Amino acid sequence: MKRTLTASGGAAIYLIAILVNLGVQLLGSVALVIAGAVSGKAGVSSVLNYVLMALLQAGFLLTFALFVKKSDRGLAFPVRALKWYDILLGVLAAGICVFCFIFPAQWFAVLLEKIGYNFSTEIPLDGALDVTLCVIVTVIIAPVCEELVFRGALLTGLTKKFGVIPSVILSGLAFSLMHMNPEQTVYQFFMGCACAYLAICSGSVLCPMIVHACNNLIAIIFEFTGTAFLDVFFTSYGTFAAVTAAFLIAGVAALYFIGRLMMKSERHGAGAGLVFDLKRTNSDENRQNPTENNAENAGNIDGIRQNRTKNNGFAVATDPIKAEAALDEEELAAGKARTPLLGKRSQAIYLGIGLFACLVVWILVFAVNASGLM
Repeated sequence: MKRTLTASGGAAIYLIAILVNLGVQLLGSVALVIAGAVSGKAGVSSVLNYVLMALLQAGFLLTFALFVKKSDRGLAFPVRALKWYDILLGVLAAGICVFCFIFPAQWFAVLLEKIGYNFSTEIPLDGALDVTLCVIVTVIIAPVCEELVFRGALLTGLTKKFGVIPSVILSGLAFSLMHMNPEQTVYQFFMGCACAYLAICSGSVLCPMIVHACNNLIAIIFEFTGTAFLDVFFTSYGTFAAVTAAFLIAGVAALYFIGRLMMKSERHGAGAGLVFDLKRTNSDENRQNPTENNAENAGNIDGIRQNRTKNNGFAVATDPIKAEAALDEEELAAGKARTPLLGKRSQAIYLGIGLFACLVVWILVFAVNASGLM
């Protein structure tokens, strides 16, 4: 079985993608200003904006493809065919994310507005060309390219180094800050976490691609229909807070059960990434057989047995990826790493630099907006 990206390799792809993102956004901002000033037509700028978005996604895809090819490694959650019911569950998950996570996002929007943030005007979708370009870029191209980076490369590396919950949260945080858009931060964080969780549950990056695409399609529909339905719940801050809590809890619970449906072992081949088994473990059995549990971690990656280790009350079949992570560590210790840039501490360094760079830009965007300069 093909080895998967190392922890530092996944973080390196993420960092390069962030640098590409920053570069394209900087050049794009200059290009949009020049195009708008020269033509005096908003339509030209909107078309250019979609072109720049497509270039950004192309940069993500190129970064991912070149690095994976050079390293000759794959993903813990590869682009693997899903059963038809898993596809339907992914579509359902997208709807749950939109209608449940939009409430906490609205609270953050209210907070931003209170401290002087001016919400940006969305790209116009007046003509057929605008709508067509928007669908192609945001519903087809972006979900594929972004998920390969964040739930493909980055999540592969994170799950080799951290536990499941920290990996999901870090993936969501990195995804949210990457967009550097204050008004969408909270919603994109929840979306990023949901996509990471479902990638792990399904064993395939195709599942979060479907969720991401459906989410963006619903967002486009909202551009035409609006979100006036939220006003029904906003009779008072107390009522809206209660509704937000109820929808948030319901959304997380629903996604959890969708994940459980995807996690059935018969749907996934052995070693198909980090495969979960959410059956409750017998804690007494775990305590009685600690040596056996530890011993099962040894052996080669292909033939390794599933070892259940307790993680917040759930049994997680971590053997394939954890055993490979241990093998990666041994190779680094033996000096067999392909490059010193992919050393033992590289993951934390690359991840930290990427998050810090995005956070700085996020703060700058917020400050410039709140000051009325944009």
